[in-house]
Amino acid sequence: PPTYVDEERKINGKDGKEIEIWITCTIKGTVKKAMPKANIIYQTLNCPEFTCRTTDFFSGESLYLHFKSPVNGYLSVFLRDGNTVYRLLPYDDMTEKYHKAVPVKGDEEYILFSKKDKYFDNENVNELELFTYLKHAYNSIYIIFAEEPYTKPLLDQDQVSEYKERYRSPKSLSLEDFNIWLSGNRALMDSFQDRRVKIKIVKD
Repeated sequence: PPTYVDEERKINGKDGKEIEIWITCTIKGTVKKAMPKANIIYQTLNCPEFTCRTTDFFSGESLYLHFKSPVNGYLSVFLRDGNTVYRLLPYDDMTEKYHKAVPVKGDEEYILFSKKDKYFDNENVNELELFTYLKHAYNSIYIIFAEEPYTKPLLDQDQVSEYKERYRSPKSLSLEDFNIWLSGNRALMDSFQDRRVKIKIVKD
C-alpha cells in the first residue's frame, strides 16, 4: 500500500512567517516493459479466395476470413450482433484441444470457414451465412489473437436458427460479458489483441 509523510515548512510570506504542509506519497510496485504486438493481417471475404475482400455483404452471402500472423499463436473469432456476441471460431464441434482457441502458425495463410479449411486436423468446419430481415444491418467481427493460450469466455449453447431449416446460430454470450472477458485478457497478457472489422449486411 502507499505510504504518506506530512512535512511542515516555514516560509516567508507577504504577511511574515507562514507554514506550508508538504505531503509526500510513496508507492512501491513493479513495472513491465511494453512490447510491440504482432502485426497480424485479417480481411473479411465473401468467397474463399484472397481476391474476395469486402466488408459489404448481401443477406444470404457466405462469410470467410483471411488471417495471417508473423508469429505462432492462438486465434478465436467472434461476431457481434447488437447486444449478443457469437463465437465463430473455434468451430462448434472441435475436439477438446481446440476448445479455447485454435493454434495458428507464423507466416501461414489461413482462409477460415471454408470447406477447404484443413488447417486443424480435418476438424468439422462451420460454414457461415450472414442474413438480416432489415433493409440493412451492421455487425462487427472481432479477431482475437495472442502468442500465449488464453481461456475462452463462458458461452450459451447454439440455437436453432429461424433463418433456414437445419441452420443453427453459433454459441453466444452477452456483449457485457464479452467486454469483461476482453478487459481481463488485455490486462493479463501483453500479446493479447482484439481487432474489429465492421461489416454491412444488405437485404437482397
